[in-house]
Amino acid sequence: MTTQITFLVDSTKLPSAGTIANPTFIVHPQFSLQQDASPPVTQTGDYVVNLKPNEQVILRVVDSNGVVTTRMAPYAVIVNTFKGEPLGDGDMTNPATRPINIPEFDEERGGVPYMAYTGGTPAWGPAPSSFSNWSGKPMIADSLSASNATIYDPFIQFEGSSNVTGLLEYGLVFGVTKDGSSIAYYAFDPKLGINSR
Repeated sequence: MTTQITFLVDSTKLPSAGTIANPTFIVHPQFSLQQDASPPVTQTGDYVVNLKPNEQVILRVVDSNGVVTTRMAPYAVIVNTFKGEPLGDGDMTNPATRPINIPEFDEERGGVPYMAYTGGTPAWGPAPSSFSNWSGKPMIADSLSASNATIYDPFIQFEGSSNVTGLLEYGLVFGVTKDGSSIAYYAFDPKLGINSR
């Protein structure tokens, strides 16, 4: 049993950037929800995701605008309230009282194919005879090389409890980089129904 929640944030519409100590709060973004083997469904930001006992949850944040030069990653989970009440650190380390177990921060590595020119010196010459429609016509070309770039898909995963039941309101802080060096921080507060499905 796995629930994947992918928050869809449009990087072109983000307000002024916050810091790690003071993230900028944003409205609840829409998210893609996939539970068990069913196809993903887009939900409104206020939708409560209900979990089965001991269900694994995977949280991601992605740029919904598809800007390939922008990368986002979840940074922190903050337990705001559970069943309307605040919890302390002791509650979150006690399996009998905590709504979720200790989250793991991980990244999935994968390859994205890309091509580049090899940096030759292109010059005009006749197209080869194998180019039947253009054989002998003027042609200029540069050699291509193909490669796989490593990409990183950061996520947070945890399990919902089977010992307690109720509404968990949590904060999710995430980072955004557009230049590969500086990171801006944002936050919002989604909800999980623990042991409620």
